[in-house]
Amino acid sequence: MKRSKWHFAITFALCSVLVGGTAFSAGPGGGSGSGSGGGGMGSDFGDLVVLLRDAYGVPILNEGCEQPIASDGTTIPLDLTTCTVQVGSEILLQPVDFGRMNVARAPSTVVDRQLADLVVNLGTAQCITLDPAGRLVATTRDAATNELTSKAVDSPLQNLAIYREMMLKGTVGSPSINLPAPFDSYGTLDTAAKALGAACDKEGKLTVDEIVYLNQILGLTNKATSTVLPKRCIMVKDEVQGQMVLVEKCFLDYSAYRYSRSQTYGNLPYPPYIPGSDGVGTFEYLTLYPVLVSTEGKPLFWITTGQIAEIVFANETGGAPSDFSAINIAAFAQASDDARAVIDFTHDHPVLEGYQTPIPCGTPPVASYDIALSALQVPVNMVAGTTREGTVTVENEGPDAASGTFTVEGILQDGSSFFSRSVPFSNLAAGATMSETLVFTAPSAPTTITWTATVTASHDVQLGNNTLTETSVVIAPTTRISGTGYNFPVKSTDVATFSMDVTGPDSPAGSVNYYFKKKSINFMSTGITSVSASGSTYSVAGTGKLNGNADYAFTISVTDGNPDTFSIQIRKPQGQLAYSALPQALSSGGFSVTQE
Repeated sequence: MKRSKWHFAITFALCSVLVGGTAFSAGPGGGSGSGSGGGGMGSDFGDLVVLLRDAYGVPILNEGCEQPIASDGTTIPLDLTTCTVQVGSEILLQPVDFGRMNVARAPSTVVDRQLADLVVNLGTAQCITLDPAGRLVATTRDAATNELTSKAVDSPLQNLAIYREMMLKGTVGSPSINLPAPFDSYGTLDTAAKALGAACDKEGKLTVDEIVYLNQILGLTNKATSTVLPKRCIMVKDEVQGQMVLVEKCFLDYSAYRYSRSQTYGNLPYPPYIPGSDGVGTFEYLTLYPVLVSTEGKPLFWITTGQIAEIVFANETGGAPSDFSAINIAAFAQASDDARAVIDFTHDHPVLEGYQTPIPCGTPPVASYDIALSALQVPVNMVAGTTREGTVTVENEGPDAASGTFTVEGILQDGSSFFSRSVPFSNLAAGATMSETLVFTAPSAPTTITWTATVTASHDVQLGNNTLTETSVVIAPTTRISGTGYNFPVKSTDVATFSMDVTGPDSPAGSVNYYFKKKSINFMSTGITSVSASGSTYSVAGTGKLNGNADYAFTISVTDGNPDTFSIQIRKPQGQLAYSALPQALSSGGFSVTQE
């Protein structure tokens, strides 16, 4: 059984309160850093504890071991042979928990589906803005009522998808969606930080520990994974199959990141829209009248406005200053946590629905839609030379009508083109589908066909569902050779009779009988191994019994002509020739050859 590295049972959950300090120095007390990075989705995520770290969030090792720290910043005694905490000190370990961002552990396909929905929502929005916390807000217009509806991206999975995409590619969507930036230096990591703050629990404090562990869980720290940020890698002692060995662990390098709280929240929401002065850095929230009460003596509330940095961060535990600036991963952690703090404040001071200041969107944008290939249906198997049909279906998921072209191509096994068709469509309504029937004649010889269907449209916001592929296998037709007859292999008085009913070439089967009294030949097939054709001549091979003796092999050749001809060879189990009759015309009877 694998030994737990810290002998500590830890429950997963992200965005929790960290008890340790927030410094990132090489000395004691520098441990509000993260846990081990490195392995990606295949790693053991059971030992997530606060470690001693440097300014980059990389563990400071103790003779190769990752060094956990206690809540007061002091190092916890280790057994340096096994890198485990000394007995009696386990209680000092600080577990890193993960609240609602525990969903980061879901399969990547779950995050991918959420990303696809998000891309459609953002891509079809009339405008995309930033709320007071820096969250993305999609505003859509109802085509029937012309009313605008604004909704911030609040789903943990969708915000995790934004974070992952920004760290992997620096963009969201394909083609990339143009995301708002409230000032020139606001970039990829700012968008990622706000998404991370929106993904976690609203209470508590987001820390570097959680960020580094999250990178590990999402597979961002895998050395082979291409990311926007470079990586710092170290060799760490770890237990692998019961042995302590050096393993490489990597960590994202945030050293180029700069964060200023006053600059960020002095420019949010973006664009500014709250009435009063220029609205820059101003938000609205519900507050309690200090002295007024209702006639029933109940408290009264009113909607007021104020500067985000001053109102929110003055209310943070300890009265955090309205200005804060830092660099590196500590800055990124604070930027993420600041977004969490603003969201927490607005959740605690909510402006009731219908009373919020509407977000202006300006001139409606160019029409947009999500056009998708919903089906490509072709035969899985088909007989060479036969006429078959397929179907391709295009669906418009809206919100606007779509125009474009879909194309279907079939490529043979040798790389040559077999089929190609392009079909234009125009003003396909939102929610509507369009299908096209494809009629074609299968190739004349066995092969495979790789089908590819693609759809293109000028204002499509999601290209990930624009291609489908399928494969068809072309098989040879089934040939049936049947009939009876006789001829005279030696003398005109020595008759040989035969009958045959076989099918092939795929799954050859059937029966063959041959009787020639003169040579004491009485042969009955027991199995058919092959059926082949060359022009009008057909060959049948198999096994059988000669005069009751098994394991003989035979080959028959039949020519479909006028008259038909017949020949046979029979070989002993050891391979020697037992009997042979050369091709000779049938004196009576005949064979029929059909394709089925």
